[in-house]
Amino acid sequence: MGIIEGNDLDWRNGGYTASSRASAQDTYAAITREEYDNYVKNFTGLEDTLINRAANDTSLVDAAKKNAGKSSALTSGIAERNAQRYGVGLTAMQKKEQSSALLRSNTLGGADAINNARLTQKDLNSTLTAKLIDIGHGINTSVDGQLSPLAASEQQRNAAYKNARTQANATNLGTASALASLAIMAFSF
Repeated sequence: MGIIEGNDLDWRNGGYTASSRASAQDTYAAITREEYDNYVKNFTGLEDTLINRAANDTSLVDAAKKNAGKSSALTSGIAERNAQRYGVGLTAMQKKEQSSALLRSNTLGGADAINNARLTQKDLNSTLTAKLIDIGHGINTSVDGQLSPLAASEQQRNAAYKNARTQANATNLGTASALASLAIMAFSF
């Protein structure tokens, strides 16, 4: 890094310093560059991981698929234990109908659980993406909101200085012209 020639900006010792001769625009540019380098060094890896997660995460759907299979076995076991507990004896036809009803119920319940997991996963992924965008927008807005007015103020000061110099030159020229006119008039009488 080192000193940027002509701008009096010093990047030695891992940090940024500016002399009193550095312009606000140069200071703003240097700070912005340092903030960007810091962002790339410290946050892009995490941000890329989170973006990839938001785009490709299917953990809820995968868990719902696993649980749908377990749910079928649990429901069958519960029906069997209830029949034994209450001493209900089922005929072969009733057992077949109960098995068919449990299968339909488990299939619909599994499909419902997987569809709900897909919707929830989509919402979570969208929310994560939105939060990443909000974080980035908030950081940029905060930094720009604080530093941009400084650079703009220097531009305004420079413009005011140039206007004042132009006005002073015009006033001096006008005064010199008036004195010259008075001198000519004085010598002509």
